[in-house]
Amino acid sequence: MLRPPSPLERAALGVLVLTVGAVAPVLGPTAHAAAHAVGPAAFDQRIGGSDRYATAVAASQATFGAGSDTVVIVAGDAVVDGLTASYAAGAAGAPILSVARDEILPVTAEEVRRLRATKAIVVGGTAAVGEGVAVALRSAGLTVTRLAGADRYETAMAVATSAGTAPAVAFIASGDSPADALALGPVAYAQKYPILLTRADQAPTATPSALATLGGAERIVVGGTARVSEA
Repeated sequence: MLRPPSPLERAALGVLVLTVGAVAPVLGPTAHAAAHAVGPAAFDQRIGGSDRYATAVAASQATFGAGSDTVVIVAGDAVVDGLTASYAAGAAGAPILSVARDEILPVTAEEVRRLRATKAIVVGGTAAVGEGVAVALRSAGLTVTRLAGADRYETAMAVATSAGTAPAVAFIASGDSPADALALGPVAYAQKYPILLTRADQAPTATPSALATLGGAERIVVGGTARVSEA
């Protein structure tokens, strides 16, 4: 008997349809017709702003029109923390907003007010998101929780083990090349699967420690052996 596809397999199928639709025009009319039969994605909207901070706000406005009691705060220039934060945001059903190290830009502050948020989850240490940002959030009436470690690997561990429940799947991706983790972000958010990070040839102590805490979660390594070796 055929088993129904798992959530991860369904997500992969969605990515496949999107990919086929995107490359078909390059391959020619025959391939395009075949892709059309599958159902290529139609792009009729752009979500963006004048910079990365305004773009994060635009995405929040497009998705959380009715507001959100929680916001996830990351540094606008700490790409990897922003990716591992996908799990925390998905678990809380919250948008991810970006801040400067020592400042919440006006566009972001206004979005926090519009959302009527009462809780903020800050992902990253004070070198990435300064304590002044946390103070400003508390002054605005929000309860602030910081998920952080000494480096990106420990921060990923803090996020992965923050939910208090064991996820069905844990992703492991390169902490040095964020492109693979970037591809995981939507699935991590939607399915509530954490993203843990590793070096190419040696896992930092934080990653196996997090996996031990997560228990029976299925481990899925994402990326080729140049990024995450067989060792």
